[in-house]
Amino acid sequence: MRASPKPILAAISGVAVAGGLEMTLHADLRFVASDARLGQPEVNIGVIPPVAGTQGLVRLVGRSRAFHMFYSGETITAAKALEYGIAAFLDKRKLHWS
Repeated sequence: MRASPKPILAAISGVAVAGGLEMTLHADLRFVASDARLGQPEVNIGVIPPVAGTQGLVRLVGRSRAFHMFYSGETITAAKALEYGIAAFLDKRKLHWS
């Protein structure tokens, strides 16, 4: 995905955790619906996220915020994802794609 010559867009509605979040981190732009929850909860089951996910999140939000997400296992809201810079756009409606 990162090597694609075309821009990649990710639309996030509902829950995007672990691999779901990691996939969106490689997109050029991320859109989130107001009901979206994002996180890296792997620590809750005693494992660490894959390297690609950790690097992508650090690149987007900075080391401190990324480490907090990795080590706490908490999910964040769509508004927080926008604040952190994970998402570029927040849609106040619930998004449904066909």
